[in-house]
Amino acid sequence: KMDLQRMHILEDEVSRLRSIKRAMSKKFENIQIAKVIQEGVIPNKKSIKINVGSNDKAIMGQTVMGANGLIGQIVEVALYSSKVLLITDVNSNVPAIITRTGKQVIVKGRLQDDLLEISFTDDTDLQSGDLIVTSGQAGRFIASLNIGRIVQIDMNEGERFAQVLVEPSEYLDSINEVIITSDEYKDK
Repeated sequence: KMDLQRMHILEDEVSRLRSIKRAMSKKFENIQIAKVIQEGVIPNKKSIKINVGSNDKAIMGQTVMGANGLIGQIVEVALYSSKVLLITDVNSNVPAIITRTGKQVIVKGRLQDDLLEISFTDDTDLQSGDLIVTSGQAGRFIASLNIGRIVQIDMNEGERFAQVLVEPSEYLDSINEVIITSDEYKDK
């Protein structure tokens, strides 16, 4: 009975991975699906370790995403694994665009939670629900990947800047597999 249960679990996993690969193959030519093998691998940073390394042609700076959007970037590569800095880490800065207005911004991680943050001058046109995507600026991330949506805008009286909170498109607390690619997005 245990072997039959394991077989069903493996069949479900293979089915899930195939559907991710099918969906991503429509957008990117060269993708690899990697398994998350450890969390919190870089001291004091929001990070994960994946089972793809230099032996699998992983390189520093490669974009790491999920089926719904950006997860992070490879920051360290070993032979059989790589470390990924998550976009929710306070040291993460992602060049981005507000899709409704075309305004370029920098999205940053936060210390206190898994939301993202943008600082804006008070005259910037923002709305709750605005979609934020990668801009491709500086060649750090592939352009047009979902980052998240604005969920809160705090205009501080007398302050020059507003604090804007963004909920990531990916639920970074529960990722088991990630997709890595260095391709450009096909649907520009």
